[in-house]
Formats: sequence, structure tokens, C-alpha cells
Amino acid sequence: MHIYQVEAFANKPFGSNPTAVIPLSEWLPDSTLQRIAMENNLPETAFFIPENNAYSIRWFTPGAEIVLCGHATLAAGHVLFHHLGHPGDRLLFHTRHAGDLEVIKGETPGTLTLQGRISISGNAQTVQQQTLNPPSITLREAQQNIDHWIRTTGVRYFSELTNMAILTEEVGEVARLMSRLYGDQSFKESDKDKQLADELADVLWVLCCIANQTGVDLTTALQNNFIKKNIRDSQRHKANEKLI
Repeated sequence: MHIYQVEAFANKPFGSNPTAVIPLSEWLPDSTLQRIAMENNLPETAFFIPENNAYSIRWFTPGAEIVLCGHATLAAGHVLFHHLGHPGDRLLFHTRHAGDLEVIKGETPGTLTLQGRISISGNAQTVQQQTLNPPSITLREAQQNIDHWIRTTGVRYFSELTNMAILTEEVGEVARLMSRLYGDQSFKESDKDKQLADELADVLWVLCCIANQTGVDLTTALQNNFIKKNIRDSQRHKANEKLI
């Protein structure tokens, strides 16, 4: 996750209106967006995602999401034009509560056209760029985040039986990659772009889906499983000569 700190309405760094701008490929849960904005501790943090031939944008202060922020939108346009290579000289932002906003690249880096009645223009300066490591999440938060994604972006869950089949398929993908990375099978050209971390994440994703659908809290289940194993296996593995 890349973060740009941009000064809007400024001809030089540290001149005015600091904003954090964070491009995303898809929306994160609202609680995560708010935590990121709180961590940035700037007046506004603007998040945007691609949406068809435009972008969807949202703005957060350290304390709450806000309905509209002009200078943060100008800063987001600056990032798209000057850092992310948006083609042409116009781009469109969709908002949740303020209609569509258009940013036009002109002699000044950006002109923002609103709520068809108001235009504002100004320079923008990038102060710094950095990579933001996503906040760590608990297993329970992972279940909640996946549930949120399924009900918004994913529309709905597949049936429990379909997800079981998908889980089996994903485990097979992990097995195939393991046998080629660490086993004796030769590596195929078609597997060059496969990443073990991504395949394991797919397994966890579908496992969380099944847990959500069947009412299983994986945090509680894993804690209870540790208790069971500690009681059942307290001496079992210590006495296994193969493990010594």
C-alpha cells in the first residue's frame, strides 16, 4: 500500500493543506480506513479505487469519514496525473454523498469542478512518499473483513457445498506448488507467477467463508483446539523417537 503526502494549493512543499492520498485496488473495511487515517494524523486522508473508467473516492479525518473535501480531491487528482500516469487531462471521481467531481489538468496542476456550479483550482506538491504496511488483523477480524467483502464486492456467498469444493481446489493448488518448489516435480512455465503466500491466503479466505456460513468463530475454535491438544498430546510427541 503506497501513501503520498500532498500539499494542495501550494507552490512549494509545506505551504498549505496537507493531505494523505492512498490508492487502493478495492475498498478495505471502514474500520481499517479509519485506523489508517488516525495513524496518518493529517487533516484528511483520501482513498480511491478504480471504478469502470473513473474512480470512487472517500475522505477521512483522524476521527471520522466526511462527506466532501475539495483540497483532498485535488490532491488525489495530482497523484493520479503526476505519479500514476492517468492518461488525458480529465478524470472523474464518484462520491457517496456529493455527486460526481471532475478534476481537469491545466496550466495549474488541477482544477476541481463540483457539487456543476463551483470550480476551484490550484497547485499541488508531493511532500513525501512511503510504503504503508497494512495494519495487522486478528483471526476474528479476518472473518469480519471477508464477510464485509462478500456482502459488498462479492455480492453474496457461494453455497456451503460450493465453497467446500473451492477449498479442496485451493488446497490442491498449494500441494501442486509445494511439490514443485520443495519436492521433486519440475517447475512448469505456467506456474512461474504463482506465489505460495497467495495460494495459502486463498485457502484461509475460503476457510473463513465456510466458518462464517456455519457460525464458527475460528478464534474460539482454535483456542479450544490448543487446550485439547495440550491435554491429549502433553507426552505423546515427547515419547516419539522419530521426532527426537
